Amino acid sequence: MAVFGGASITVQSIVDDALRGRLMGLYIATWSAGLALGSLLVASVTEYADARIGLMLCAAGTLCVGLWAVLVGRGPSARTETLSRQ
Repeated sequence: MAVFGGASITVQSIVDDALRGRLMGLYIATWSAGLALGSLLVASVTEYADARIGLMLCAAGTLCVGLWAVLVGRGPSARTETLSRQ
């Protein structure tokens, strides 16, 4: 929940006022769908393997997605430009 709150504050502070409501709706829907799909993935993997293996595979997948987001995502200079326009 702490991650969700911090990320929510960051998204709200970066986005333009006219689009904030729409973006937050999309953000919350995406967050909820991600949790549901992640649970389905863990259950599917653990059905065929041990629970530890399923959780380790899903944790590794989460780590890969997080690293991809950091490497490919917008850098600090883009965020600074967005905040300076406000």
